[in-house]
Amino acid sequence: MVTKSTSNFLVVDDSKISRCLLDKTIVRCLEGRRVVVHQAATIAEANTLLDKYNILIIFLDQYLSNENGMNFLNQIREQNNPTPVIMVSAEHDPELIDKAIELGANDYIIKPFLLDKVKASINKFLRD
Repeated sequence: MVTKSTSNFLVVDDSKISRCLLDKTIVRCLEGRRVVVHQAATIAEANTLLDKYNILIIFLDQYLSNENGMNFLNQIREQNNPTPVIMVSAEHDPELIDKAIELGANDYIIKPFLLDKVKASINKFLRD
């Protein structure tokens, strides 16, 4: 579980617009808390940030330029990294959603996302 005193989130998405929108949404959802949202456009950048910061929740796009979010999710879980991963994708195929959950995603948000859905997903991992 994540406590109020912690604040590092990671958004992995190849679209700068999507990263910025999700960044602002996370900050808005956690208004009143000290929140730092780190952004990565590639898996290499994401790995660097994971090594550098104590990330509380990872928001991961399923499709990255020349990379695959599902493969990165699998890599995270193979390393026994317990950090919650919330897949964020425009893909709404039930089979792909089920596969993401089987690989260890903790939640799956379909783009375009609503503030309330992101907040509910984050709240699953926060405790007062």
